[in-house]
This record gives sequence, C-alpha cells and structure tokens, in this order.
Amino acid sequence: HGPRRTAVAGTALAALGVACVARLGPDGSWTATGAAFALVGAGFAAVMVTATGTVVGDAPARYAGVVGGLKQTVMNIGPSLGIAVAAGVTAVEAPATGSTLGSTLPVMAGLVVLGLLPASLLPAGPAPRPTAQPAAEAGDA
Repeated sequence: HGPRRTAVAGTALAALGVACVARLGPDGSWTATGAAFALVGAGFAAVMVTATGTVVGDAPARYAGVVGGLKQTVMNIGPSLGIAVAAGVTAVEAPATGSTLGSTLPVMAGLVVLGLLPASLLPAGPAPRPTAQPAAEAGDA
C-alpha cells in the first residue's frame, strides 16, 4: 500500500492504543489492557518496518548498512528520551495530584498524533523495484 498509507495507519493505531491505555483505570480488565497494548504494538511495528524500508531502500547500496545503523540508533535514542521525559513529568505531577499517569498518557497520545504530519509526507505508492543493470563491457572500466 506504500509507505504513506502504512505509516499513517500505524501512527493512528499507536495513538489510539496510547489513548486507550490512558483511559484504563486500576481496575481495568486484562483483555482491555491487552487490546490497548496490542494497538500500540501493531502501530509501532507498522511504523518501524515502514521507516526501515523507506530509509534503507532510498540509500545507495554501498551506504545501506550505515544508514540502517543510524536509523536504528535514532530509534533507540528517541524512545529513551521519551521515557525519561514522561517519567520526569510523572514524577513532578504525582505529589501535586496524587496521580501517577493522570495527564501524561493523553499528552503522549497527542505527541504520537503529531507523527501523522511526517507520515503524510512519505511517498504514496510502493517503491519502484530496482532494475537489473547491464554488465559492464571490458573496455568500459
């Protein structure tokens, strides 16, 4: 379906999942909790596979490994920073309100929704398949 549709759908699923997690209470059922986290996981998986395919697929073959490594590094740093910020916001919020996740998860869902903008800028159609290049003749080198 192309990177745009896949990334937009994945981002929407992840945002919906985080919003569902935000609505869970302490007495939430395990099925509701599992369904909410399944939405987050499905959305995250769709976005990550699309990001890898798009970034590495557009890189020249000789740089594909470096590009893939940089993408993976960014994908490790981003969530680490996000978790640190969310934990910091939660720690500040908890003494004042008695809640540990009261407004943090809806804010996080809103931040995931912001991911729809870059996702909507991706190419619409599937990436073109590479064509075979003719073998170089002996005198072309």
